[in-house]
Amino acid sequence: MELFVYTDETIFEIEVDKQPIEYIGAATLICTNPILDDWVSDAMSKLKADPDILDQKTTDIDTRTITNNFFHASMDSKNAHSHLCRSIVKNLNGNFQYSVFERKNGVGWFGLKSEELLVRLVSSLSSVQLLNETQKVEKVVWVIEGRDSFTQYSVDGWIEEWYDYYDSFFPFALTAIPVYYPNIEIYVKGKNDPGLQILDFLIWATNRKYGLVKDSTWFDRLKLQVIREQFDESGIINSAQFYLGREIDFKEEKFY
Repeated sequence: MELFVYTDETIFEIEVDKQPIEYIGAATLICTNPILDDWVSDAMSKLKADPDILDQKTTDIDTRTITNNFFHASMDSKNAHSHLCRSIVKNLNGNFQYSVFERKNGVGWFGLKSEELLVRLVSSLSSVQLLNETQKVEKVVWVIEGRDSFTQYSVDGWIEEWYDYYDSFFPFALTAIPVYYPNIEIYVKGKNDPGLQILDFLIWATNRKYGLVKDSTWFDRLKLQVIREQFDESGIINSAQFYLGREIDFKEEKFY
């Protein structure tokens, strides 16, 4: 099996004791086929042809989206949301993993001050989740959104670290447990990557459902199906896993 994986992080607010608190979310989209540029470009073409973009309430927003030539959910209008959402529902099959951590003292999780370290931590966390899903997977093509301080150079050493973690995760003493070492390719891409645009929309819709807004409109329109949800004692989301279209079922691949 070959997997195509897309990872990004997000910062948003959740109401805690009637106060908005910043949280960091780590999200990973796992597919068995690559996300195609046609899915996004078709949605963009339909936005350009949409007569609603002439509405004074949204024309500036839609013009910016069209000029940029990529979708960015938190800055797009409902017109753009509608066309991209329809394309996702029509084309996408995959699993969507979502984890949330409190962002303490205005800096990164556990006090990290460097954005590069923050992204590294969040993405590494996603890879740990992915370890639980990749038994018998032969190849993983992993796309991560870049930042000014986070480039392709930043991830060059990750693959060996990933394999080192794998070695510690499956002790050599446990010879009865088969261990698979998939071929991993990691690419740092910009916001215009089609997979990252779709992941951005999934994150935005999920944040609205569980965050301060408490609006599940776009989450419901995506037809996201819940595999599992985990909340803390105060009812705040800790992690969740969903699927869109057809779920990737790894159950037969696990040995633990």
